[in-house]
Amino acid sequence: MILEKNKRIVVPVIILLLGLLFSLPTLQFYAQVNGMWLSYAGMLFLPLVFYIKSPNHLSLRFSILVATCLGMFILIPSHLILLFGFYCFCFLVIEGFLGKLNKLALVLMVLASPIAYYLFEVFGFPIRLMLTKWAAGILNFGGFPCQSVGNILEVNGIPFSVDPVCMGLNMVMTSMLGSLILISFFEKNKKQYFTNIGLLLSILSSLVFVVIANLFRIVMIVLWEAAPETTLHEVIGLGSMVLFVFVPLYFFLPYISEYFSKPIITTITTKNVNVLLRNVLIGVFLVGICVANQSHPTVAKEALDLKTRNVSINGYDKDVLKFPNELEVVELKSAQHLIYIKSQYPYRITNHNPLICWQGSGYEIKNENVLEVNQHQVFTAELVAKNDRYFTAWWYDNGNYKTIGNFDWRWKIINGEPNFRLVNVSSRDFSQLYMEVDWLLKQNLFE
Repeated sequence: MILEKNKRIVVPVIILLLGLLFSLPTLQFYAQVNGMWLSYAGMLFLPLVFYIKSPNHLSLRFSILVATCLGMFILIPSHLILLFGFYCFCFLVIEGFLGKLNKLALVLMVLASPIAYYLFEVFGFPIRLMLTKWAAGILNFGGFPCQSVGNILEVNGIPFSVDPVCMGLNMVMTSMLGSLILISFFEKNKKQYFTNIGLLLSILSSLVFVVIANLFRIVMIVLWEAAPETTLHEVIGLGSMVLFVFVPLYFFLPYISEYFSKPIITTITTKNVNVLLRNVLIGVFLVGICVANQSHPTVAKEALDLKTRNVSINGYDKDVLKFPNELEVVELKSAQHLIYIKSQYPYRITNHNPLICWQGSGYEIKNENVLEVNQHQVFTAELVAKNDRYFTAWWYDNGNYKTIGNFDWRWKIINGEPNFRLVNVSSRDFSQLYMEVDWLLKQNLFE
């Protein structure tokens, strides 16, 4: 009996280690992405997030997702597809040998992926600007004269920057991971699991609480003049997370559970799978993961369309940059300005924007803002490196229409508008940048 029990644990552990070994190229690839280390660190808390809901119920349901990922990889050779394939393979092995997992496994799979990183990084930008305005309103209401410009708060002549750290990857990822642990603890303690609607409401509630926590955090940092990288700054952050995310979520979960949960039924009846089929599937998928990872995958080619490739501006030297992943970008240089133009894909979540690309080039993002130029809105920021500084602005442009809305340009393409491109203009002088942006917004660059 003891030998059989040990075998039941040892075999899947060995298979999981082999899957991990074969997937190292993909895991190492994403380890280089800024912020993904936090996702990988979060994987250490896996035992606290998901659990085997039905130990006596074996399943091969994740085989469909693994097969889908490997099949998609043939058409779109992407590291992201292989990363999801690896996660699904791990879940397949666990469910095929030990029992069905709870639904948080899939949630954690998305959270520990570049998709979550991209969404938090990009959509955190407008949220930070919104929180800055709200914080200024609260401080003014409380009798503390305050002005907000972009992500900068100024109180009594002292500026405070609401940087990505204040409403970005670290804070959101840590809060969401803690929320998943709390949801899992609640399910196990109450012996009830949330339905799909209940789980969605729980996660959305966590995100709302995260925004509230960051608003309180900003206000307290300003009032107590807590400089970044100080003990007081970190204590305020941790305290805000506990008081405004974990505590309210703990008391809110029972209300969701009352209407959107089902009891966990621990049945003695065992549902086994076809052992031969399970072993064949796992063996085939293991070989598939190994072969796919050794093929050095790259994302689908992002070649420039003809109109983008033909863009030219008087006074600028033009070049088409080609990166190792076959991404193509138009580069236009003048004595005062640097312009990058890149095609956008409406059905792809991870269209890199300047926030990500400039950070990857070693620049720190400062003083983010939305600027009104020539009756158009553009994103602006300051790029700071060790001995270098740029002012940069960007928007999405299809020649006839300019926008900064990520949903806006996607929706217009779906409704038949011409393709959009990202236009990013940088200069060492802000006034020169403003004038050049003003002129460019009046042009149809893609005639």
